[in-house]
Amino acid sequence: MYTPVFSIIIPVYNAEKYLRNCLNSILNQTFDDFEVILINDGSQDSSAMICESYSRQDSRVRTITISNNGVSHARNVGLAEAKGRYITFIDSDDWIEPDTLRAYFQAFSEDDSIDAVKSGYFHEVHDSGCEVISSGRDHIFSDQSDLFKCLEETRYYSFVWNLCIKRAKIGEIRFNEDINWLEDHIFSYECYFNCRKVKVLSRAFYHYIIRGAASTSLSHIRNPWVIAKSMDLEYKWKSRLNNSKYSDVDAMISNNYKHNVHRLVDVLYTAGFNSSQRREFRRLPLKTSDLKYREERIFYNRYIPFPVSDMLIRLLYYIHKR
Repeated sequence: MYTPVFSIIIPVYNAEKYLRNCLNSILNQTFDDFEVILINDGSQDSSAMICESYSRQDSRVRTITISNNGVSHARNVGLAEAKGRYITFIDSDDWIEPDTLRAYFQAFSEDDSIDAVKSGYFHEVHDSGCEVISSGRDHIFSDQSDLFKCLEETRYYSFVWNLCIKRAKIGEIRFNEDINWLEDHIFSYECYFNCRKVKVLSRAFYHYIIRGAASTSLSHIRNPWVIAKSMDLEYKWKSRLNNSKYSDVDAMISNNYKHNVHRLVDVLYTAGFNSSQRREFRRLPLKTSDLKYREERIFYNRYIPFPVSDMLIRLLYYIHKR
């Protein structure tokens, strides 16, 4: 059976406006030994027709249609189908530079112990301009703590769309289908522990497009159970990666966790949850007692009876709203 060098996994959901541009950027690559796995996740627009059209035109493109179960499930379906030596992911409304795959292949070819590559990217806000995110120079890391510090400081973070990794190093790791927030970062954190070396490329190859105000925030995450599970998993894996090596990174991890606690409390009081449901999250064991904002300091204060703290916070949100 033929084994392509790269498998490119693309979840597709109602992406008819942007999908052709994404696929054309892949088919125009200067390195052509790849397969494209399109996971049509129950699209309601013409995305399915576009996927099938490209599959008919190019044998390297495969379309798999599934019922809508979210991006994590779609990516997991793609991983199960992938045959390539290396795996990379692209979002259906983004696109890549023509020599992206060639640059990845060159990085892997230079040193067989390099198991993953991270690249820079273009952060493009629709109608507002473009920012180039770059590490300044290429790096090779064999220590997970050093890698994590670099990715956080350069804003490469742990997105999967600027990651290319050996399929063997993914192994049995899969995206967590119980959450729809931070799931790509958590997947990457797990994969880093399987890698001997990770190369960070300074050049930007991926065009990450933010379209409209709704895409610029996480306000659409309104499920407190998802937030609670995601922030705990993120804290766990970030802490393992840093392993207390860098105090400033530990502080960043803690501060980020506090912001997530604030997001959780905010959702509990703005998204229609009742007092019984809020009380359930009052029992949540936190990673820190040094909370950042007034609302959660009141909410998680064990010396204040829940009915009192609940009333106080509802009053605060009423004042904010007024």
